[in-house]
Amino acid sequence: MPNGLITELAGPSVGLRSGVETPRSFPAPNRAPKRLFLPGLDGLRGLAVAFVMVFHFVGYLDPAKLGTRILHSLTSGGWVGVEIFFVLSGFLITGVLLDAKGRAHYFRNFYARRMLRIFPLYYAVLFLLLIYSAYSYWTSSLLPIAVKSQLWLWLYASNVPMMTSGTGFQCDHFTFSHFWSLAIEEQFYLIWPIVVWRCNQRQLCRVTLGIFMVSFFVRAFLYPVIGERGVYRFTLCQVDGLALGAFLALVFRSKTMSSRILNIGRATLIVSLVGLWAIALWRSGLRLNDKVVLLFGLSLIAMASGGLLIEVVWGNPAGVIQRAFMSRGLRSLGVYSYGIYVFSGLLRPIFASMIPHLEMYVNSYALAACLYLLISITSSVLLAIGSYRLYEVRFLRLKRHFK
Repeated sequence: MPNGLITELAGPSVGLRSGVETPRSFPAPNRAPKRLFLPGLDGLRGLAVAFVMVFHFVGYLDPAKLGTRILHSLTSGGWVGVEIFFVLSGFLITGVLLDAKGRAHYFRNFYARRMLRIFPLYYAVLFLLLIYSAYSYWTSSLLPIAVKSQLWLWLYASNVPMMTSGTGFQCDHFTFSHFWSLAIEEQFYLIWPIVVWRCNQRQLCRVTLGIFMVSFFVRAFLYPVIGERGVYRFTLCQVDGLALGAFLALVFRSKTMSSRILNIGRATLIVSLVGLWAIALWRSGLRLNDKVVLLFGLSLIAMASGGLLIEVVWGNPAGVIQRAFMSRGLRSLGVYSYGIYVFSGLLRPIFASMIPHLEMYVNSYALAACLYLLISITSSVLLAIGSYRLYEVRFLRLKRHFK
């Protein structure tokens, strides 16, 4: 990276939070920072969770039956929503860390706020399912699987057995397999606050770009050893999105660079989308078990996500993209995206079990598939809203003690 650009990025710090408070300057430690509202980031998060949710549910439909083959083709790339989450998370969390750097209780406040946001729902789900497994073990295979997987799940390390042994943590009625992405984020943020604390902005710029570039070579080196399953779920193979988001958080704090980043972001978005389109044509889609998609596609998806994030943050508020992400529907999905992700993944087997019954009732597989998707998506969203308003928000209020 040119030294001039690194110098530009070493300017005064500015903060960013999705849909909430955002400091636009690095205030003195005894002064409350001014805040900037950027609701478009909630819209971007809403798009990501919509991709993942549809991908999860469509995967249970039979592609050989009328109508669903097209649906599978249209939604086969929905897994990219997870990669959008990684870029957005790196952008937001690194912004929080940069804004808190140099203040009292830097580590305590960050980890406390992170736990208050993530832990209550996650561990409540694990605890309730363990209770359920003990109650119903005589009619289900849930108990042995739940007990066997508890240590990995409770330690936010479920991606480790998934990449080594292939276990998906799936039981008769529930599946925990989607928790691998939460594990990667928690593993990354266990270390990242230390890196941000120890590095100045110039050093951090080099670190983030270095991580982004090295992650490709890590995937290429490990692919013959751990295969596509391991590459997709190994933390060091997935950090390019998190690192790119962190780099953009630094760019956001540079007044000189911010004036040019929009054109760079648009060019990056176009180039990466063209690259993904070419890979999709060559490999008959963006399939997770495809070597080319994993080695090259993950980096291109991270770049496309970064370009989209740039458009949301720096773009014209009256532009088409900005207005789309400002829509009430996407923003609402973004606000409840964590619960939607947890419940839509967890309850997939239960929702899928409805398909045969619906087909018998309406005498049409295509119509049954539509009803199944409608019920699954609506139920996941309603559960997430209920969980947030009745349960999670009680813990979120405690964040006021860790400003």
